[in-house]
Amino acid sequence: MFTNQNVSLVAAALASLVMCGTAAAFQGDSVLTVNTTLTSACAVSPSATISFGSFSTLDNADKTASSGSTFTVACSLDMEPLIFVTGTRTIDDALGHAMPFKLSLTAGAASNDLPATGATAAGLSIVQDGTAKVVPLYARLAMADFKAMPAGTYTNGSAVTVSVLY
Repeated sequence: MFTNQNVSLVAAALASLVMCGTAAAFQGDSVLTVNTTLTSACAVSPSATISFGSFSTLDNADKTASSGSTFTVACSLDMEPLIFVTGTRTIDDALGHAMPFKLSLTAGAASNDLPATGATAAGLSIVQDGTAKVVPLYARLAMADFKAMPAGTYTNGSAVTVSVLY
């Protein structure tokens, strides 16, 4: 049976629940910090190719070719890429016969105006949005340089390195 003391304890417990509402759990607040650091960069395609194809030494015109879509550059928004090409601008056969070629950013490569050093590097007019953009490189073999050459396969005897400064 309930005694007066038990009834008093139950009444006190019920009164405290009514006054305090339901029992509360512990609550703590924490600040969540999310961060990152972005760095600016440029990337170039690992290789590019310019092929003059096959032609006769009897042809009566300069030969032109381009890298097509084999050379790409991607730069961050705040990067202004510059380009220059180092190395020997000749293609050679197995016997050491060499033909010079011109390099340019201008179709037809009428002049050899693609800089050879970083000090004279040319600016690239591309949208800097981080996506790869095709940058065609143009080359020209002068008729006077191939007319007297022996037939054969000619390739670039030394690496031509395309660098993008940023």
